[in-house]
Amino acid sequence: MGKAASISDCQNARWSGRAGIAALSVHAVNGIVTALTSRFPASLDELQHLSFIRWSEADPRLLPRYQDLRVLEGNDHVFTSAPNYLNHPAPYYLLMGLVDRALGGSVLGLRLVNLGLSLSALALLLVVGFRLLQGWRERAVFAFALVLFPKLGVVGGLINNDNGALLAVAVGCLGLVAWQRRPTFGAALLLAIGLALCGWTKFTVLLMIVSAAAVAEVLRYWKSRERPEFGAILVLGAGLLIAAIPSVANLATYGRVLHHTAAFYVNPIDRAPLGFGGYAQAFFLAMAQKWAALEPSNAAQVLGLCVVIGLAGAAVMTGVRQIGGPGGNAPSSNPAWRVAIGLILATAPVLAMHLYFGWRTFVEDGFIEMAQVRYYYGVWPGFALGLALLWRSQEDTRLRLWVTTITAVLLATASISFAVLMLAVRGRGLTG
Repeated sequence: MGKAASISDCQNARWSGRAGIAALSVHAVNGIVTALTSRFPASLDELQHLSFIRWSEADPRLLPRYQDLRVLEGNDHVFTSAPNYLNHPAPYYLLMGLVDRALGGSVLGLRLVNLGLSLSALALLLVVGFRLLQGWRERAVFAFALVLFPKLGVVGGLINNDNGALLAVAVGCLGLVAWQRRPTFGAALLLAIGLALCGWTKFTVLLMIVSAAAVAEVLRYWKSRERPEFGAILVLGAGLLIAAIPSVANLATYGRVLHHTAAFYVNPIDRAPLGFGGYAQAFFLAMAQKWAALEPSNAAQVLGLCVVIGLAGAAVMTGVRQIGGPGGNAPSSNPAWRVAIGLILATAPVLAMHLYFGWRTFVEDGFIEMAQVRYYYGVWPGFALGLALLWRSQEDTRLRLWVTTITAVLLATASISFAVLMLAVRGRGLTG
């Protein structure tokens, strides 16, 4: 009996490893396709990110003077008078500045380094998910769902701070899982490090991890009533304080958590005549259109987004029922459900803030294109985990097979590799 169990465990580990490697390979292919086929600068703020990197090389500051940032004239070291609208913390740009010098200013080299960051983040997220899931099949569902977020492969192959932020998210998720398993001092330290990294990389991912941790903690306390040690709470508080430094510095300097630039200003005569309701409708329509790797999304790709949202909602309801049920204290599964639910529900407050800041920018400057679905890679690991847990909980194998197949096809057809393949079939080459 023991020998048979050992053989089964080895097979499970082996197939889990294969699933993880295959998923990382899918992401690597998507990233390499992007890096090699996208003209510089790509449309996802790549010129602005490279400009920030080169500006940081010349004027390295841990707390940048955002009002001084300018945009490059193409891939050279000559800056124009155009303001750079990026307002992220400096560490990613300072580190990429060192890499840029070492590579002699190679755009392709920087793209591949960014892909390395993205792959490292996904490898760590696979570790996170595999710790919460047992069987190789549910791990495979998680792994492939994780890498099939359509914009992930695009951003992974470009020069973009989001690749550094994804790594910060991975550390934050690792800490969140440790805390949900047992809220100890060590788990608090790991989560605090993740929070600090998020805060010093991108404000939105900090909001996502904080919101997810809050929801998961409410669910944990709801069932167990176990209070963390006071020392662990102090460590988490210290992590949040460190994470908040860039935002507090912005408040002190600019009067708002993120610097606002005139780069978004639209002449009043050219502005769309929209109230809040009209703006919200345009915002969510733009989110759907920007779901696919190459925009705008077609009807099948928008259907894929709707399917994912529907399945995520089903996962939340299933998880809440499981946590609140008779076996609600089961340590083997409920940390996974709590983390998944926390990350999925974290989408709501962040989306609300995104909509609010977009509306304020529209009112102040007339800029209407603030909607960006790619920002939500910070909560996507929860969607992938929720899909895997929902797959595991479904007893109807035929229904499970159909839903899994349809979802996988819809996600895959929204990927950059599929898009470039379709362009090649039509006789078109590079993407913008």
